[in-house]
Amino acid sequence: MLRPVAEGTRVLLRLRLGPVRHVRTAVTVGGLFDLLTIAGMAAGLRERLTAAAPG
Repeated sequence: MLRPVAEGTRVLLRLRLGPVRHVRTAVTVGGLFDLLTIAGMAAGLRERLTAAAPG
């Protein structure tokens, strides 16, 4: 979700997990997977914004 703020725009992301048996494992593995996914999305967003910037 994009939310306007005074400095520009803030990107809001959330991770939802369904019921799990091993919460610690789900948090650890899910957190790592989430970190890698968000890093990839941020890099792609940065690339597109840089390419679209005037000048």
